[in-house]
Amino acid sequence: STGPAKPVFDRMNLSLAVTEAARNFHRRWRGLLGLEYNAAAPKEHWTRVKALTRRLGEGWRDEYDSLRPVADLRTELQVQI
Repeated sequence: STGPAKPVFDRMNLSLAVTEAARNFHRRWRGLLGLEYNAAAPKEHWTRVKALTRRLGEGWRDEYDSLRPVADLRTELQVQI
């Protein structure tokens, strides 16, 4: 009988994967926020960003409509790892 399965990671590759995931996340969100041009993630209207900011700031939710920063970061981490 074997024990529970545990993931095994190479620390160097894990570090590189997390770095790449963060880089991709920031690139996308810098585009969405209008901080830099990104054809794949065009700038969102300021009122949508305001609505997201309010929800985050008030602790209501971590998303607004299609703006989902937490889910986007999670997805990037899953893809890279």
